[in-house]
Amino acid sequence: MRPPAIRIRSLMLVVAAAALAVWGTLAWQRMSRLSKFYARQALEHEWGEAITEMDIDRIMYEQNDKGHLVWVERDFKKADLDLLRARARREGDLKRAYRRAARYPWLRADPDPGGEYRMEVGWPIKRSDRLSSGHAH
Repeated sequence: MRPPAIRIRSLMLVVAAAALAVWGTLAWQRMSRLSKFYARQALEHEWGEAITEMDIDRIMYEQNDKGHLVWVERDFKKADLDLLRARARREGDLKRAYRRAARYPWLRADPDPGGEYRMEVGWPIKRSDRLSSGHAH
């Protein structure tokens, strides 16, 4: 009995199947890397949001001797508090955008909402601008 003939068409199908398998593996690895990157970014912005909210609480509230938070009238500018609130909103928006990008890494990710926050406070918000003390300077 004669062995089956290998035809060009059969060879092309084998090569196409192998190429598809390699492409699928590479695409899966890339999506996995992107997902992990976006998840790290989301965690960073989650921390930024929490720290900024703690800065706001430090400005507005103080713990009394019973451990309860009470409103404290401090000498701070309303603009500083508004800046912190805008920063907390921006960090929260970025956190949600990066979480979505981590969940769906194959979709186009444009996580930086940008413009509206810069317009609101009049200059770009940077991580280095966080307040280090309990009140605004």
